Amino acid sequence: MNKLPFIYKFRYLWLLLAVVGVGIMTSQLPKLKIDNSMTIWFVEDDPTLVAYDSFLASFGSDEVVITVIDSSGLARPDAIKRLEKLTAGLRDIAGVGDVQNLTTIKTVGDQQKSRVSKRFVGKNEAVLLVYTWMEALPDLDLKRPKILTDIDKQCSLHFGEDTTVWHAGVGVVTEALNQAFLKESAVFTPGSYLVVMVLLFYLTRSVRWVLAALTTVIFANVVLFASMPLLGRPLTVISIALPPLILISSVANILHISRHIRGAHAEPKIDDIWQRFQLVIKPCIFNALTTAGGFFSLMLAKMAITRDYGLFAGIAILSTLLFSTITSMLVLRHGAGAEADSRGNLATAMVKWAVGHRPVVLVVTAVALAIAYSGIAQLRADTYSIGFLPKDHVVRQSSVAIEKEAGNYLPLEFTVGISNVDSLNSVAFVERLERAESKLISSTPVNRGSIFAASVFDLREALAHLPKDQSGSQAVQSILGATGSAAFWDDAKQILRLSYAVPMASAATLAANGNAIQAILGEELAEYGTVQKNGYLPLYSRLAENLITDQVTSIVAALLCISILMAVFLRSWRLLGLAIIVNVLPILGILGVMGHAAIALDIATITIAPAMLGIIVDDTLHLLYHLRLSLREGHDYRAAFITATEQTGSALLATSTTLALGFGVLGFAGIESIAVTGTLMALTVGLALATDLLLLPVLGSYLYNGSALASAKRVSGSKP
Repeated sequence: MNKLPFIYKFRYLWLLLAVVGVGIMTSQLPKLKIDNSMTIWFVEDDPTLVAYDSFLASFGSDEVVITVIDSSGLARPDAIKRLEKLTAGLRDIAGVGDVQNLTTIKTVGDQQKSRVSKRFVGKNEAVLLVYTWMEALPDLDLKRPKILTDIDKQCSLHFGEDTTVWHAGVGVVTEALNQAFLKESAVFTPGSYLVVMVLLFYLTRSVRWVLAALTTVIFANVVLFASMPLLGRPLTVISIALPPLILISSVANILHISRHIRGAHAEPKIDDIWQRFQLVIKPCIFNALTTAGGFFSLMLAKMAITRDYGLFAGIAILSTLLFSTITSMLVLRHGAGAEADSRGNLATAMVKWAVGHRPVVLVVTAVALAIAYSGIAQLRADTYSIGFLPKDHVVRQSSVAIEKEAGNYLPLEFTVGISNVDSLNSVAFVERLERAESKLISSTPVNRGSIFAASVFDLREALAHLPKDQSGSQAVQSILGATGSAAFWDDAKQILRLSYAVPMASAATLAANGNAIQAILGEELAEYGTVQKNGYLPLYSRLAENLITDQVTSIVAALLCISILMAVFLRSWRLLGLAIIVNVLPILGILGVMGHAAIALDIATITIAPAMLGIIVDDTLHLLYHLRLSLREGHDYRAAFITATEQTGSALLATSTTLALGFGVLGFAGIESIAVTGTLMALTVGLALATDLLLLPVLGSYLYNGSALASAKRVSGSKP
């Protein structure tokens, strides 16, 4: 007992320090904010984001809430009167910049008024449209929930149960996703935890080990979420996936430690237990360093949110290692003892079968790779934010209803940098705009004129009422001011804003629609200025491009970092080669499944491949570490692998089964991104287990060719 190191002797002191440290960090939790806006996917100096900020500086916020009111049950005068009161109520809401509807029209002629009014009614004139622009607030993401709530309250106050009211818009979808993710996470994350803890108890038959794992999970989660406000980062749709990662790492460490310290006799001495603990904690430490290194490598990614994910995932893994080591030392004396375990026998049987049927294993692997390759060839990068919501979600149903009753509502913004502003005060310019909009309506998804700016078809009449001596700049301001759309001209920069409504769609589809609209506008307005896509669209389109770049960068960076760390740990090029192959194949397999299942690389699935690469290497390293020790003892490869499997097979099957079932629970979530992510992760764990116990022994048998002496020399510290 005297030989035990101070780290074990002072285990209660480490626990006390951990409790105090975690307690201090809890003070940061109330400062945690949620942000799922599009801008979090970009770094501050990204050219696309810089252009967007410039657009906001010129025209104010482009975030608009579209409210559609079916007033069929009301008399027209009553509906208009209520609409006037609603307008006043909406304008009194803090954070609202402008409100437009039938009652806000300011025109210069009856004919123009008739045309402009069509922008504020649906296909049925009883369907009223209200556009509520938010102010360009620096903290709009934090204030948006209250603004949306106040808008809904005003609609209920003035239209009540006599009408049907729908809301839509980018901000509405963003807030719905925030709330839905919180709700689903509050249900399925604890559900996943419960399943895993029950399985952990079944596997260890010890409440102490379950408490050790649970304490580790709680402490690591506090450190994770407290680190975000400390570093000035919000909670996002991606970072919500980190608690399951903590659960994985915690349970894997606890299972490996608990399974390994069970001695050959019923009451082992503490010295024997500590030796066993030292033997298993080494691969646990290297696993944590390897996994954390893989995640930290994501900080090389292009998108800021992916870099943040890598940073906080690395913090989560390292904190999990720290707390699982402390809590395990508290349980060591009580958690040891002999125990028969059929799972180790099952793992050994799988290895023996694989080595005895090497051609079958290789053929099946080759076929699986071919299938995966064909799937990867079909993989596409895209994201469809509203598609993350369940089909019966009120926001998704509202979007469908609005497009049915009132037509397109999602605005695509364009700017025209006017080269000669006086040319705007001419019939020729109006005719060009008129012709451009006619082409847009006939050949693109645009189904009406520029609904947020002054309708082009009104400009001709408006020009007739303007003084002949007005400059082009004055003409534009007069026209836009007359129709209540003054925020569509930047006089200082001489930029005209045009906004066209298209159907709600994915990033790739919106990018294609935007390119088509830009091409037509550019062709028709070439002599007046340069047409640029602007507003929210370029951000959304750029996201799809960044997803591909980040996926490749993340996988390569993670693989490189993990390979370097594994090389240091294994000290054998052969073992390193085996580890890389058997861990890359499950990733290729899951990407192939995504391609065949038409699951796109989006904001939810982008981190699956690099994240799972860091996770599945855990069991492989445990297995190869014990294989290395057995080879050093002089066993030939087959005997060494069987010995390593007997030592680790039980833990491998236990961790894989537990994690797969834990991830599987997420597959029942109502939010598609959570369900898909959970299912894919569970499948990846299963594929990784198969490659570890079936493919790894087969490939190794060819590399080592049964040579005990050569194997022993290669892993004993000489040249790899």
